[in-house]
Amino acid sequence: MDKEYNENKLSLFINNCLNIENNIKKINNIEESIKKCNDSVKIKLRFYPEHEKNINEFLDVIKNFGKININSLSNSSILSNDLNKEDAIINWIKQKINKDLNKFELIFRMSENGSKAQDFHKFCDSKGPTLTLIKTTKNKLFGGFTPLNWDSKEKDLEDESNQTFIFSLDLMKKYDIIKINDPAIRNSSSRGPYFGNCDFCLNENMKEGYTYANSGCNFLSNNDLELTGGKGECESFEVKEFEVYKVIY
Repeated sequence: MDKEYNENKLSLFINNCLNIENNIKKINNIEESIKKCNDSVKIKLRFYPEHEKNINEFLDVIKNFGKININSLSNSSILSNDLNKEDAIINWIKQKINKDLNKFELIFRMSENGSKAQDFHKFCDSKGPTLTLIKTTKNKLFGGFTPLNWDSKEKDLEDESNQTFIFSLDLMKKYDIIKINDPAIRNSSSRGPYFGNCDFCLNENMKEGYTYANSGCNFLSNNDLELTGGKGECESFEVKEFEVYKVIY
């Protein structure tokens, strides 16, 4: 069985254990709830608080086991617990950075943190490697990864490591940089995340964005707008949800 498959399944198990840890104090209330529901119910539930220490010690061992990824992408409202999409993203990043991942830390969600470019920069600037996920109003899913810092200062950034890439989760396809000496990302106080040379970008109002695919682009050059499913070399889109994760490795 594939090693990465086993690691991802173990990550899911770990998350389930953590959910038990977070809710363990509620167990003491179950017996009383049962009694209130129906006096005729013959169920006797016992939870021994002295065992909680052992359970927590076990969970600490799991959390510190090697470099298994604690997959925070399971919290993504965009991915909706789709393990195939989560696995694809994890594998694409690992292939690029040639390292094991530690975790994904959610640092921005548009529906919770705001839809203006200044909101994005407030939460995402100078965070190091990040993963961007976008869901359009037409339910197209795409995004990008970069090891470079987002910043409010107007500046194009090249990626000498060649690790920045964008991707379509509908096609399960990754797009690498075509022109290494051209910008991988573009920083601007009046824009949200901006990948390549207009390959895809969110506007100042991040509920709107656009994507290009032509010979001037740094990832998409075939005049096929695969991120949004359109044809030609330019298409605008409306954003339903948008998330950014700090990638820790």
